[in-house]
Amino acid sequence: MVANKKITGRATSLPAGLAIGAVCSLAATLVLTAILAKLVEAETLPVEKVGYGIMVLLIVSSFAGAMISFGRIKPARTSVSPARQNAGETKSRDGQSPSRCSF
Repeated sequence: MVANKKITGRATSLPAGLAIGAVCSLAATLVLTAILAKLVEAETLPVEKVGYGIMVLLIVSSFAGAMISFGRIKPARTSVSPARQNAGETKSRDGQSPSRCSF
């Protein structure tokens, strides 16, 4: 929760933000996998360490996708009008509130 973040008014909907984050996460996974493959091919990274590289690669790409989704989806500001504040109250048949009903 960042207090000094500027409100830009460019929030996206929930499905669109999740889709953008998923695509970015997939793209990051593909790019990092290609880098990891080049490191293994050039024998800079031993084959025994590929498992650790994949684990780090997936953590980084999923974190990047989640942060992009979180940054795109901003909480919508809601306003409550005075007419709708009492919408949750129910009335009995005679128009009294339920606490005043006699049985």
